[in-house]
This record gives sequence, C-alpha cells and structure tokens, in this order.
Amino acid sequence: MATDKPASTDRSVYDHHLGRGVGLADTHSTYIRGMFSRIAGRYDLMNRVMSFGLDQRWRRIAALAADVPAGGLALDLGAGTGDLALAIAGHSKARTVIAADFSIDMLRYGREKIRPSAYGGLIHLTSADALALPFGDETFDCVAQAFMLRNLADLAAGLAEIRRVLKPGGKLASLELVKRERDLYSPLVECWGDMVIPLLGRLVTGDAGAYRYLPASARRFLTAGQLAHAVQEAGLVNVRWRSFALGSVALHIAQKPA
Repeated sequence: MATDKPASTDRSVYDHHLGRGVGLADTHSTYIRGMFSRIAGRYDLMNRVMSFGLDQRWRRIAALAADVPAGGLALDLGAGTGDLALAIAGHSKARTVIAADFSIDMLRYGREKIRPSAYGGLIHLTSADALALPFGDETFDCVAQAFMLRNLADLAAGLAEIRRVLKPGGKLASLELVKRERDLYSPLVECWGDMVIPLLGRLVTGDAGAYRYLPASARRFLTAGQLAHAVQEAGLVNVRWRSFALGSVALHIAQKPA
C-alpha cells in the first residue's frame, strides 16, 4: 500500500486536534450528534453525490484491507447508516460485524437498510460513544471506521479506545477526510468544498450548515502523514496508508502489536 511523506513530529499540530486544553468536549459532541441526526435521512444520498459515487468503492477497499479473519469479530466504529459494516460483511468471512454509532437516528436509517440485506443476520447495531466504548479489552479482530475520527473531541482518546478493544495482532482500517498539502489542485478542491458542497447540502438535505462543517473539519484535521504519526503514538504498528480524491481522503491500515 503506497505511503506519502513521513509523519510530522510537530506536537503543536496534535495538541489542537487531540482536544487538549479545549474544555469543550461535551459541547462538541452535542453539536456533532445533533448535526448527524438532522441529515440522517439524506446522508447516504449526499455521500454519493459529493464523491461521485466513489465513497462506496473506498469502503470496499477499506473492507478488503481490513482482512478480517474467517470467523472473526469486526467493529464498524462511527458506523452511521452501516455502509462500511455492509462492505465488511460482504468482503470477508467475519462471524459478526458490530455497527456502533452515537447517533440513534443514523442507526435507525441503517437498520432499515441492513435488515433486509443478505447480511442482516451478521450485522448488529448498537449505540456507543467512541471515547468510552462499551466493549471489553481485546474483543475485536478488526476495528474499521469511515469519516469519523476528525469528528472526535479527543482524537488521542479515541485511538486509545480502538487499541484497547483490538485483539493482539488485530487491525485498524481507517478511511478519513484529511488535510491536503497545498498543490496545483488546491484552488479546485477548496472551491468544491467551500462553495459546491454546501450548495448541494442545502439542495439535497436542506442543511447547508452541516456541509459547510465537512470541508472545514478536514482543513482543521491532520494530514495523512500526521494522522499516521498519531496512530503510531497510540501504540499501533505497521502503519501505512494510501490516498484518494486528490489526497483529500486517506485509508490508513495499522495493527496492534501481537
């Protein structure tokens, strides 16, 4: 899997995004939960529109890279409406996939999609906070997430929880919007994020604000290399990544030491 630049060691970058000294974690979580509740009914459609349908392909790649062993137990963290859980169930021989999210409304829409699917019996939905997971230590063979990490009030705590619930040798598969390095494509990407996506959000979901948050959250987040460093700091190893969408999306794969 191709890698980009080495991870940055500038701690000031991480302090902002790991929630240190901010003191607004509860407010942040309340805002994020409310935002996803408002857009839950059109969340899938908007994902297809924003990514030209490529988000489903990225999830399939993530599911394959997660490499869940036959009979294994996987966690889709921040599952939303369950697209990644469905991809894992369809591209592995997992015994069970737990789809966990702290938005009940997102899970309700996910349930209506998952129940009649071919994998309805494999996927179990549950409400959970990514910063305080209701699972025992060393429970999962794989933890996967799609577009959740940048929404956490405390990234370090979220990564620590992921490490805690992974079995020794278990894998993290993280698909995330990341901060791009500036290049010739930056004006095009910024125009798409700052102008087109909020307009599409208003037309499709009636909520332009939620889709102004999306590109802004990516700009405030880490680059792919910095996120790789944060994953390493959390105690995971064999960290590697590949990029999609002109570097706006990154798939990180890492492993808990055996």
